[in-house]
Amino acid sequence: MTHFPDLSVYEYSKRSGHALNVGWLGQGHSFETGPVSTDVRDALVRLAGNSVNVMRGLHYCDFCDAESPLYVETSDGQVRASLGTGEIQAIAENGVVYLAPTLLVHYIDAHDYLPPAVFLSAVKVSSSRFR
Repeated sequence: MTHFPDLSVYEYSKRSGHALNVGWLGQGHSFETGPVSTDVRDALVRLAGNSVNVMRGLHYCDFCDAESPLYVETSDGQVRASLGTGEIQAIAENGVVYLAPTLLVHYIDAHDYLPPAVFLSAVKVSSSRFR
């Protein structure tokens, strides 16, 4: 998959408006690691289940042999999402738009990726639409 640094300007596909990248990880590029709370992870699964910019084909993890599509669910098993074909969109209270590959949930689960705090805050705000 294409690598873009966290919080760089989104340029992966055509879209109207300004957005920032999060979670576009790739081999040879370091990334922050650390715990992500269960409530934020569940929010990410809800957003992945309502992905945007869905593409044909699949993206695979550059760090392990997991094959897309990967399926994940919320901690209570109520929401299930397929990873590897679309993007998670999170919009902060101040209107900043963040776009991340749906594989971001796998990166958190399997590789301890820690997205930027501003993105995690936007995830909480955005996921409330899908409860």
